[in-house]
Amino acid sequence: MPTLQQCLTDYQTLSAFLLERLIRADQPPPAPQYAQNAYPTAVLAPIVSIHGAPHLLFTKRSAQLHEHRGEIAFPGGRVDEKDPNLLFTAQREAEEEISLRQSSTQILGLLNPVFTVVTNYLIYPFVAAVTPSFSLADLTLNQDEVASVFTVPVEQFADPSILRIETRERMGMKLNIHFYHVGQDVIWGATARMVAELMELLPK
Repeated sequence: MPTLQQCLTDYQTLSAFLLERLIRADQPPPAPQYAQNAYPTAVLAPIVSIHGAPHLLFTKRSAQLHEHRGEIAFPGGRVDEKDPNLLFTAQREAEEEISLRQSSTQILGLLNPVFTVVTNYLIYPFVAAVTPSFSLADLTLNQDEVASVFTVPVEQFADPSILRIETRERMGMKLNIHFYHVGQDVIWGATARMVAELMELLPK
């Protein structure tokens, strides 16, 4: 069993660890009862290696979008009727949004789906290890959907001082809303919940 510090600072160690801990990508759990009528969506949570250390790659959504404009997210979107499965959706969307190709990633597995109360989405987050030779310069952004991309060291998310949790009531439900303050940006909502679950999987 690797240590927490090894997972936080070594890309290969973290990738191998998550491959054993995540839900199998070909066995996504069924929608929970409260989300039976939600719109299925899928995102790709890419882990990239920068000088051997694991970083999560995020997009900043275009200000022109109708929903969640300007927010920070993982690449992804709603399931198309032609998509054969959820993983295909996540990979298709990642290629369409930021030109991250399937051949450049290894799917490590799946986090638990995240339900968004207000927009009624059930989001399936697939975690992917991007080939170590990857560079942000390799990406071509779809400017209609993505304003920019950036990476955050996984180790930074282990710092409790950047995390704030608020309890809010949404449509009769009490929810814990996560906020990660990263430099000038705030990662919050469904994306922050995915990050929080990923961090909870790591060794204590």
